[in-house]
Amino acid sequence: MRKWTAELREADARADAEAEALFEVRPPLGTPPEVYWMAVEAVCQGWIAYGPAIAVHVSEG
Repeated sequence: MRKWTAELREADARADAEAEALFEVRPPLGTPPEVYWMAVEAVCQGWIAYGPAIAVHVSEG
């Protein structure tokens, strides 16, 4: 399986509030056009939180 990369662009989170995080996702070269799914996992100070699955639409270049 080829590795996808995702880079966190911006995040500002408080412990008692919702937060928004912006990511830039890069599929490997040659990835066929399709809808893929990404799972979000946030880790901080020993706690892990999982977000909902997010659809990632890949189109030809």
